[in-house]
Amino acid sequence: MRAQGVLFSVMMAFMVVALLSLHGASLDNALSAQDSESAFNAFERAAGKFANIRDGIVVLPANSAGREIIGRVLPFSYGVDKNVVSIAFDLPVDVDSVDAYLEAVNYFRLFVIDANYSNGYDSMPVDINTLVPVSWGGGDRNVAFVVKPQCMEYSVRDDNSISLVAGCAGFDFNSVRRIDINITFGAAHDFNYMSCRFNGVLSCPNEPYDSGNANPYLSLGIIDANCAKCVLPQAVVSAHFNPGAGNYVLFRCVGGACTSPAIDMNFAQEAGFRYGGQAVGISAAIDFGSEVGSFEFKDANVSVRNGVFGAGVSTN
Repeated sequence: MRAQGVLFSVMMAFMVVALLSLHGASLDNALSAQDSESAFNAFERAAGKFANIRDGIVVLPANSAGREIIGRVLPFSYGVDKNVVSIAFDLPVDVDSVDAYLEAVNYFRLFVIDANYSNGYDSMPVDINTLVPVSWGGGDRNVAFVVKPQCMEYSVRDDNSISLVAGCAGFDFNSVRRIDINITFGAAHDFNYMSCRFNGVLSCPNEPYDSGNANPYLSLGIIDANCAKCVLPQAVVSAHFNPGAGNYVLFRCVGGACTSPAIDMNFAQEAGFRYGGQAVGISAAIDFGSEVGSFEFKDANVSVRNGVFGAGVSTN
């Protein structure tokens, strides 16, 4: 019952965006109807409607109120603050949260592409292509989000993995200044062994940040206060690292009574996390050294076309 209420509240937020988009476009339509519409005005109107819909379905809200609403169905929480994007998630990711997010996106899609409703406002058809949730007959639970203009992609995969990879042309892992990660173990875990490799050396370093070092910096904090069966040799792994050197941190349980499978964290030309046991909590703050413009849902393509002049705008 609670899940349905959460989905309904997010759907309503999407619907408000759609109504504002269509209402704004209808006002533009009424004003331009006083005179013959130029091709330029047709493009401007299509672009305005496109921007409103894109803000509703593609761009994740940066303000706290918007984050709170969309966060109820996103498979992670997030924040954007100048140069830093913060992301928190459980691994493995709850597939129900992925489905809930895709359901909300698709309810929004059905609303704004409805020809009868849209034509009643502005005669500008909308097309949205996106992933379909499993409950609607879809089969792809792999979702991706991208930080712009830095082009880093945050991918949630259905093989129990999360990755931070190149999301578009131009991404360079060396442009990341630092990554601060906390991983939290609980009563269900029993990790007692860790191994690391950084810059070609098989060891788990604990080095301070050096502003003069051009390589990205990783600080991994290990929180195991509530894990009575966890016996790990250190609480922090930190170092500047060469992304081309095949860097990793591996957590395992060694012994006959172990129940936790291994956690694999790699930091090469991407940052990847893979684990298929009882959920662990991971939070990451990525500092790009340059201001973040937006954090966007990557798996949605939006197009708006003006039916009079054929002028159109799309994400492609």
